[in-house]
Amino acid sequence: MRWLIEMAPVAVFAAAYFFYPDLPALWLEAIRGLLPLAPGAGILSERIYAATAALMAALVVQCLLLRALGQLNRTHIAALALVWLFGGMTLLLQNPVFIKWKPTILYWGMALAFAGSFWVGRRTLVERMLTRLGVGMAAEHWRSLNLIWVGFFAVCGLLNLYVAYSFSEEFWVQFKFFGLAVAAPLLFLAVQAVYLAPRATSAEDDPGAAPRP
Repeated sequence: MRWLIEMAPVAVFAAAYFFYPDLPALWLEAIRGLLPLAPGAGILSERIYAATAALMAALVVQCLLLRALGQLNRTHIAALALVWLFGGMTLLLQNPVFIKWKPTILYWGMALAFAGSFWVGRRTLVERMLTRLGVGMAAEHWRSLNLIWVGFFAVCGLLNLYVAYSFSEEFWVQFKFFGLAVAAPLLFLAVQAVYLAPRATSAEDDPGAAPRP
């Protein structure tokens, strides 16, 4: 259930983008009346704006559902704020470059947060997250894993920009969903599992684990 809620906004974005031209003419006219679309832009050019509006609405619904489930966190709120900021600029200025930059800003913000945890607080962010799940590990391993998380978010941000500026808009939308939202997290979880397997212990059995605040 949680995974479906997490994936829903980007799935809505991709679906709205690719199925927009197939909507009934009456629906298209209604959407054009709601969005600040440039007259005569063409149905294919309108897709990114319709998808952006759908993403903005989907993020609101996602946050409301997660709040109802007691699972809303700062990352969801940050994503909502960024989508509405960059999505709003995309719609108002009729320039899709802003929504294309949104994933990179979010990824790089996450990279900075994980990097900053090396110096702020007694434990890195990844240690705080995984010790709640009962995982224990030596301090140097936690720092290495935290650095891996920093690298992951930094690389994802770079990949997003590379694809956005090097390939077609259609390919970028596909990459955003299948690449960044689906394949990249699964690959990263596999890499993390390989790293943790020989090093992790139960947090209760790890005498070198940092005390919880």
